[in-house]
Amino acid sequence: MWRLANLCIQYDGYAVFSARTLYNLLHEDMMTFSSECDTNENDTSSRAANQYFTRPFELLNIGDVQQYNLLPNPNNGNFSISQLLADEAPVKTEIWNALGAKIYGGKLDFRNKKAAIKLNDIPPGSYLLKLNDSKGNCYTIKFTVL
Repeated sequence: MWRLANLCIQYDGYAVFSARTLYNLLHEDMMTFSSECDTNENDTSSRAANQYFTRPFELLNIGDVQQYNLLPNPNNGNFSISQLLADEAPVKTEIWNALGAKIYGGKLDFRNKKAAIKLNDIPPGSYLLKLNDSKGNCYTIKFTVL
């Protein structure tokens, strides 16, 4: 799985993102992976040779840039959100449905880099979670309810 998580996003996007999410879920911590590819888009021979499978994880030095992860996705309306960097300041939270209607609004309090949302009786569909932190940064995560 760690080899798949380190593939080039440009070529293997969804599978790479899924592997990274699964890795973070299994290890109960968030790891930041490099989004850089070592080859140009016309060089299919190096891709075919799976050169990415021989590299270890490449961690990024991202300073104080926050990242969020929503798990599980898809879910039943109950899910957790993890932070890369611990920040216990309240985060303004909104959830929007596919029609553009706001169905949830409130504040999230993160403890040990985790918070949970429980949406009872939410219909199946695609949703957007919008997070606004205390520093004025805005993050959006797409998720699905089954």
